[in-house]
Amino acid sequence: MTATADTHPTVRSGVFRFDPAHPLFVDHFPGAPVVPGSCIVQAFADEASRWAREHARGDGPDGRLPEETPHEACAAPALHPVRPVREMRGFRFRRFVTPGDYGFRMECTRDGLRCSLHALPHGHAGAAGHGTNGPEASGGPDATAGPALAPLVTGVLAW
Repeated sequence: MTATADTHPTVRSGVFRFDPAHPLFVDHFPGAPVVPGSCIVQAFADEASRWAREHARGDGPDGRLPEETPHEACAAPALHPVRPVREMRGFRFRRFVTPGDYGFRMECTRDGLRCSLHALPHGHAGAAGHGTNGPEASGGPDATAGPALAPLVTGVLAW
């Protein structure tokens, strides 16, 4: 899994790439590869850890250290650097996810990090797993994972 991300103090979005050439997909399932749910949840947990480390070092998009982040802005990783996931709540898989590129969105809420995985609009991701997030994005930080696209997977990571 690889990720590219665009960040905001309370929202992180980007593209997860589940590489179709990975040997895992030969056996899960032969002839009809599916990304295991545990791999999807782990991708969110890994991205949450990266986000927490960025904020702990003060090199996040807003350039502030965690103690400078207003408490009401984010109750999760920005204030609690690199903490293990305490609980995974309510992850729902609305359909099978095949290997490839998917938009993700993570939002800090009082309950933890609300996570969602979305199919990308046609033409928004290339073979390298990069979508429209980043400096060239015309739709802002949520161009690949906006609410207009129905989520394939949703859930909460509690810290």
